[in-house]
Amino acid sequence: GLEAEVALNPPPRLEFAESEVRAKLLADIDAARRRAKRAAVLEKLRSGISGRKVIRPSYGELCFFEHEFKSPADRDCVFEVRCDDPDISLVASTAEWRALRAASGL
Repeated sequence: GLEAEVALNPPPRLEFAESEVRAKLLADIDAARRRAKRAAVLEKLRSGISGRKVIRPSYGELCFFEHEFKSPADRDCVFEVRCDDPDISLVASTAEWRALRAASGL
């Protein structure tokens, strides 16, 4: 009788230690899930927003092309365009864009 009662009712200190361990494990699992989710979201965003375009103009040739930017979300976004070639420039005015489009037959 006494042995069965001891097994069914563990000492309060042991119960407290087990609940602390359980709480720590749950917190660790939650933190790991958040990190994995953040990494997955960042990877999804990176894979959908970066791109590469290769052009091969002849020497002295004016080469004009358009690239449409689309927001990965249903809201306005800011885009950053980087190009390490000083001979390539981004068209920033509507008037210049129209003139280049007309000159290239688009």
